[in-house]
Amino acid sequence: MIKISLESIYKRYFMKKTMTQFLSELDEIEINQGICDQTTSKNNITNLTKLYICNYDDLIELPNSFWLLKELKLLTISCCYDLEEIPKDIRNLTKLEEIDFFGIESLKLSPEVFKLPNLKKLFMSINLSQMPNLIWNLPKLEHLKLNGCHNFDTSILSKLITNLSNLKIIELLYLEDIDDELLQTLTLLPNLEVLRIDDCYELPKSLYDNKNLKIFHEEVECENSYYDKDMCIIDGDNEYSDD
Repeated sequence: MIKISLESIYKRYFMKKTMTQFLSELDEIEINQGICDQTTSKNNITNLTKLYICNYDDLIELPNSFWLLKELKLLTISCCYDLEEIPKDIRNLTKLEEIDFFGIESLKLSPEVFKLPNLKKLFMSINLSQMPNLIWNLPKLEHLKLNGCHNFDTSILSKLITNLSNLKIIELLYLEDIDDELLQTLTLLPNLEVLRIDDCYELPKSLYDNKNLKIFHEEVECENSYYDKDMCIIDGDNEYSDD
């Protein structure tokens, strides 16, 4: 596995190989500041399985070439404050297993995000400009994390979460409000093993009665929950990872 910054790619390009030769050997790339389209265009990285886009202040939209990465299994976009949209083209990435969107000012998500057939982990810590109101078709989803997602209507989740029968881990943190119906619906998930939630919500007794469920209460000031741009730190906590 090769993990390398865009700057390092250019260094190697000038020192040893052509860009095409070098990129064709990568399966993992981290992009900070730079020209994204030059990195992903011309089918140079057909073997890429992991893509990290971090701290890219000027990134407003993702280049079309991103959606040609058919082998991609992990997509992380963090602290790209100006990114506006995840378009419907994400449906081309049918092998995606993990998505992590973190630290984006106002993001519009295409409904296609919630139809990826092999998605196992969905982490969102963003301000949502629009939340698709639809049935999520994520048959393999095992880990859902919503952290500080303003404008996320949890009543939507309460209506569809029973379709996510393979869910093992749910993290509901720093949300503006968690619908009571959602808390009740959590009791219907047969494979739920871990629930991580703000400590200001009263959970149904049946959740505590579930001997197979571990509940972690996070101490927060619920009335003052907010998304803080200055706290944009990539979360490397794998405490609940099932890898």
